[in-house]
Amino acid sequence: MDLDPASAGLPADKDASEPGRAAERIAFTVDPAIIRSLIREQASTVEKAIAELVMNAVDAGADEIHIAVDQAGFTVRDNGRGFASRNEILTCFRRFGAPHVAGDATFGRFRIGRGQIMHWARCSWRSNTFEMTVDIQDPARGISFDLHEHDDIHAGCLVTGHFYRLHPQGPASAALSSVIGAAIEHPKRSPIAHLVAYVDAAVFLNGVRINIRPSEQRPDGKRRAWTRVDDLAYWRLDRHEETLRFYNLGVLVRTVPASEYGVGGLIITRMPLSLNMARNEIIQDEVSLTIESHLETVFAAHLKRHIEPTDAETACLIKMCLGDGLDGFAVSPARLSKLKIFKSPDGELHSYADVCRFSHVVLTPPGLDAIAERIYKSKEAFPLKLDLFPDLLDECDDDWEFAEETFYDDLWYQVANGLDPYDDFECPSGASFAYLAKATAITQNVISPDDLTPDEADGFNVACLINRELFGADRTLHPGASDAASAWTDGENYIAIERRLLGRAIDDLPAHAELILTLVHEYAHRGASLGAHTHDLAFYKRYHDMTLSPSLLVMLTSSIGGLTVAQAEAAGDLTLHFADDSDTTPAPTSSDS
Repeated sequence: MDLDPASAGLPADKDASEPGRAAERIAFTVDPAIIRSLIREQASTVEKAIAELVMNAVDAGADEIHIAVDQAGFTVRDNGRGFASRNEILTCFRRFGAPHVAGDATFGRFRIGRGQIMHWARCSWRSNTFEMTVDIQDPARGISFDLHEHDDIHAGCLVTGHFYRLHPQGPASAALSSVIGAAIEHPKRSPIAHLVAYVDAAVFLNGVRINIRPSEQRPDGKRRAWTRVDDLAYWRLDRHEETLRFYNLGVLVRTVPASEYGVGGLIITRMPLSLNMARNEIIQDEVSLTIESHLETVFAAHLKRHIEPTDAETACLIKMCLGDGLDGFAVSPARLSKLKIFKSPDGELHSYADVCRFSHVVLTPPGLDAIAERIYKSKEAFPLKLDLFPDLLDECDDDWEFAEETFYDDLWYQVANGLDPYDDFECPSGASFAYLAKATAITQNVISPDDLTPDEADGFNVACLINRELFGADRTLHPGASDAASAWTDGENYIAIERRLLGRAIDDLPAHAELILTLVHEYAHRGASLGAHTHDLAFYKRYHDMTLSPSLLVMLTSSIGGLTVAQAEAAGDLTLHFADDSDTTPAPTSSDS
């Protein structure tokens, strides 16, 4: 649709071809506030800002870089080319984002990295006969720098910074203090060292070498050999590492969980990665795609070699099923269905083929592992851990029924299709956790001692004796009836012992020992053990300490010994001999025994 400027109330276009009316071309400018914002947004941490100065030194051809850090500020001194001329300063230092010429820099891409340190400190750059000073917190200067020319020549480049005063209670102040403290006390373990660990130049922090060139690294007690070295990178991959670190030409740019690629370790590229402006995200290109391809190859090789994947490998495999699928993945469906990636509530690992022996699967809500174990023992369904599907966690907090529906209608079948694409097994359907919890509910009732059988009553009396001798009867004992639990407690006032255990304990050695240890178990509970409950590390420590107490060991020995004698007497197998003067039976010798 053509719009008539006059009818729209707009001025008519001027004809630029008319004599005397040639268009004037005017370049856009950037307000200083934008530059200030760029500096601020880049400056995530002071250690990253100092790492940027190290990268600038490497770009300038330096092979030795000395960093000094104290409470007042820092210096970064290198033996690189520095700034050769005033024109270079005006072209490259003054102008943020000046384009690079291909091959003129190892790290540089945007020419804005130096701005990071300006956020943290009042800085000066001294190189050749030039000195540039920057103080963006000085209102009189604004976004500008002072250029001085000296008579003497400074080889390389020296960057000096005086830290700005930060709010003493603010997070930035705490972070800065932490970096300074680590640099002074533990240079090799400092955040700065962590970032520049494999730079291809000798880097020193407060006089201590903090990096190693990858080509110089040799396996020793602390360092392992590279698992692969090629034109692309130095690789050290390990399926048991929890994280995978990416170093761009020796500078750390990204750390991800091992579950991201199914393998952990570190990769130090020998070719530059494409990075975003903040240098904390990798932009997909030929280099990164080649790296990802090799990581997938290594991941597949591990799955072919190990039937029990690590947690990271399992998480990666599930993520692949829920993402693009496993088409083209170098592990056969027959192998995938046998990988033991599902953990049952008793801690055993099971394959998809094992899970398919159940008619149903059920997603376990957070904190209800005990009920899941009950469902598993009933064989009604195989409980699946929620941590296999982290994307569901937020939905679980809001609407569990919706989370279950999403899981059963979509996610579970994606996983099943990934692990068994040819439907060699019948996929279990989803079941409601609430329904199965109710269907397998445990009944637990305290009953009167008058309702016990004679054997159960005798067992109850023995239990009361043990309770007094071992625990001073701190909790009242009651007989109980349950379809699943052998005992339970409120964690403070009482313990109930299931009547069937009481009946067996009177004349059965294993049951007698079980009765004693069951009492110890319930006393180790500081909270209620009715219905669903958990055993944390503190519980196991209490139980461990109580089972090793001398009084318990004496009780076990005497009780079991007494029960053994009673059983022998009842069976008529026990004969007591009393020696007298007429007894001439010789004592047994070692050969007789």
